Amino acid sequence: MTAQKLVYGISSVKLGIPTNLATMPAQLDAFSETVKGSFTLAETDATEVDALTEESAAPIASITDVESVLEGSWRTYDYTPAMLEKVKGGDGTTLATKWQAPAASENIELALQVNTTAGPVLNVYKAKITAKFTGNVSKSGFSEIEIRFKALAPAAGLSPYDWDEID
Repeated sequence: MTAQKLVYGISSVKLGIPTNLATMPAQLDAFSETVKGSFTLAETDATEVDALTEESAAPIASITDVESVLEGSWRTYDYTPAMLEKVKGGDGTTLATKWQAPAASENIELALQVNTTAGPVLNVYKAKITAKFTGNVSKSGFSEIEIRFKALAPAAGLSPYDWDEID
């Protein structure tokens, strides 16, 4: 019997431009450090449709109407203009000392790689990214940015993600 492979800890999060294939881009940029204990990962429940009949108490067939979707979130303390532009849009690179919010919400899609302390690597080929400001701005707390992602199919019929380096 093979040994169990546990997944725990975050050693790095990297972002890049999606290839629109079931592959990761050659260029991935390291993301800011992750707030301890903030990374979450979950799949939504798939939606099932049952074929019910008057003659049977149980369904005679069942199909999946909507597939489950991999979603997650993490937080960072990094308020640098370049990081804000990457996850919230707007302009943070014209002047390296200022971030200007976008006039309207921007659709941000990035490739996401999560390297775990235990070894396995989550590769999301294309992810919808949203971010919001949260936390305290006080002497007893730090303001944070919460980043959320939803795995998207890179193209019709392609897998949205994989777990790599699982022995």
